[in-house]
Amino acid sequence: MVPAREKIMTLRVAVLVPCYNEEATIEAVVRDFRRVLPAAVIYVYDNNSSDQTAERARAAGAVVRMEERQGKGNVVRRMFADIDADIYVLVDGDDTYDAEAAPRLIGSAIQTGSDLITARRIHTDAAAYRPGHLLGNRVLSGLTALLLKVQLTDMLSGYRVFSRRFVKSFPFTAQGFGIETELTVHAARLMMPMGELDTRYKERPIGSVSKLNTWRDGFRILRTIVHLVREERPLVFFSCFFLLLALASLLIGAPVVTANCSAGNRHDAAGLPGTDGRANLGHRDAWPLGAKADGLPGDPRTARSYASMSHKPGLISYLIGHPFMRFGFVGLCGYCVDTGILAFATDVEGLDFETGRVFSVFCAMCFTWLGNRYLTFSNRRARTAYGAFQEWLRFMGANLLGAVINYSVSVALTKYAAFPFNYKYAAQAIGVLAGLVFNFTLSRAVVFKTPSS
Repeated sequence: MVPAREKIMTLRVAVLVPCYNEEATIEAVVRDFRRVLPAAVIYVYDNNSSDQTAERARAAGAVVRMEERQGKGNVVRRMFADIDADIYVLVDGDDTYDAEAAPRLIGSAIQTGSDLITARRIHTDAAAYRPGHLLGNRVLSGLTALLLKVQLTDMLSGYRVFSRRFVKSFPFTAQGFGIETELTVHAARLMMPMGELDTRYKERPIGSVSKLNTWRDGFRILRTIVHLVREERPLVFFSCFFLLLALASLLIGAPVVTANCSAGNRHDAAGLPGTDGRANLGHRDAWPLGAKADGLPGDPRTARSYASMSHKPGLISYLIGHPFMRFGFVGLCGYCVDTGILAFATDVEGLDFETGRVFSVFCAMCFTWLGNRYLTFSNRRARTAYGAFQEWLRFMGANLLGAVINYSVSVALTKYAAFPFNYKYAAQAIGVLAGLVFNFTLSRAVVFKTPSS
């Protein structure tokens, strides 16, 4: 039950309105909040406005102060430091937020004991919430929820209610619109209770101009998130960089290692034609000093002895160069793509699980086809667009059959095999291996055919 208006009026409530060139809307904002919160003190902080924002706010009954350091983050920092109250209401001065929701937000904070209540914007007019801003908010909120374990769906809302404990414990560094990100993360960092309530979001009135820039502010907020992840979860931050660099190095180095393993089996004289008819200039397996080749002076026994040596590549080089190992590596990368896209589709875009699963599997299959086409079977891939399309269709079919093999083996082992093969994870591992072997065999025999000369 939301506390009565009389109980809210016993608390010291401060309405904080940071402003920059909002002369067209600030009077309406101050008037509306004075009407719904008559006991509250409304503070308008002018951030170097070049219009009549300060004068109109003062005429409407607000306490007007100045902050010369440019940026919303600097203004909010000054407000939190200067103002002493029990409940703080932070709202933008553009008259897009519903003042009527303020008592409900405050009542929810008091009733649940929350330190942060965020007004989740619900818009009925497409012009109020541009598609670029909507998409950016979803992406950034999803990233924050995934990396920092923050359960909020409208992280960038400018309409919030704070407790005194939150405000007076809040150190932050963001200067611009990254402040919304830090407000959310601070509550999560200190494990403060927080929540969301739906509120109406309106279009800006005629004559009011938005200060937001979709790309500029989006990159600023993304940079703030990266900084916070590095500070709050360094293991996740640096592990992601390590995995990206490791994957890039493997993809770049795999052809070189493969070529080196193949060349290691040839023992051709430096500068002399090899078995493939090409000169082997500077090869590491050049004839040793004293060897005799093609009439060169030297000890013939040394030449015969060296030529008879069998130089096999090492185990690591063999494993890296083997097509099945590369096939498995591409499959592992495809699994990571599948998992990442599924999480993005369901958590960020709000798709249901079944739709997200179909989309993620399709993307992962396309990724693995490209990876095997250019990494595992590069010398067997189709050379024409029509041939590549047929190859893609065959690969999709092979993957579906491999998935059936994987599932069938896992279920059969779980139901009919003896311990330890009937153990859930052991059965799944064997099923994955069986599906991988089947896919590799089918890909080599049917999908990727050696192009005709």
